[in-house]
Amino acid sequence: MSELNLAPREGAGEQGEAGEREENQEEEKEEQEHGDEDVEEEDSRSPQEQMDALLLQCFLHALKSKVKKSELPLLTSTFLRNHMITCCPSGKQLDIKKSSYKKLSKFLQCMQQQHHLLQVKELSKGVESIVQVDWKHPELRSFRPPEDRPKDGGSRREQWGDSQKRKGAVLSPGEIRTIVTEYVKKNELVHEINKNYVTIDPTLCDCLLEKS
Repeated sequence: MSELNLAPREGAGEQGEAGEREENQEEEKEEQEHGDEDVEEEDSRSPQEQMDALLLQCFLHALKSKVKKSELPLLTSTFLRNHMITCCPSGKQLDIKKSSYKKLSKFLQCMQQQHHLLQVKELSKGVESIVQVDWKHPELRSFRPPEDRPKDGGSRREQWGDSQKRKGAVLSPGEIRTIVTEYVKKNELVHEINKNYVTIDPTLCDCLLEKS
């Protein structure tokens, strides 16, 4: 009776390892190709198209989170300066001249005639104002402001400061007022004209919209 040889054949292990290396190399190559495709997709838009997209994002963000009905009519220049620009994400700069619209009036005209999001009128000669906003418009209602993380990379707790409160702690109305007041002052969110108003930044917006 012949003996059964269980020892691996010479070269079999090497061939297996070589096959695994080839498979790994192919997988890495595929991942790299997919990664390159993602980069190409991200960079496929021209600088002008990217600015158009940023302009629309800041516009919708401003209407949804900052402009109040009581502020209307609102000068378009004030809307741009106090609301749209403050909605621009960190690391980016809103520049209408680099967009396809070139002018704020042309952009707002498009938002009025094509998107039907608002109504702009010339209440005084050469000065335009936003007189009406359709806050029930599907495009505005479905818009979700992007989460803009702090420039220093801090957590939300760091944004609120050292309030010595743990998650889930029960706060009195007075404690909540103190924490929010300190946050507003620290981040200079008090309205520059009407001190009774506060500019709602992305963090405050999240807190107001989150369900308890």
